[in-house]
Amino acid sequence: MYGRFTCITFPVEFLTMTPSDQKQPVMFFEAVMDRLAVLHEILSGYAPSDVLRRILAADPTMSNIRLGEMLGDEFVELNSEAVQLVWHWMGPGRTQGLSDASLDGLLLPIFRDSGYSVSDWNK
Repeated sequence: MYGRFTCITFPVEFLTMTPSDQKQPVMFFEAVMDRLAVLHEILSGYAPSDVLRRILAADPTMSNIRLGEMLGDEFVELNSEAVQLVWHWMGPGRTQGLSDASLDGLLLPIFRDSGYSVSDWNK
């Protein structure tokens, strides 16, 4: 089972822009698609904590709340508990929260109970 696709729309003015003017929205779109592709590595057996850390390395300004929302948006069958676990995860720069091992261990049964076919996470 795969998550839904995120649709991003551009204003009509985008069609009349020169190629150099169009560069920034296209780069934004590519960055969003890259993050979504990385999230699907979870279904391939990569540990969620490793995947989330890779996303944070690419965009250190992203919060745990936004990471949780992305996870919930991409894997729509997950319940809200999965999103809340990511919110409470001790990501980079945090001194309190769930450890990587705890996050991975708690998310595995949630993914399976939601109908996603995942093997044990690889570290």
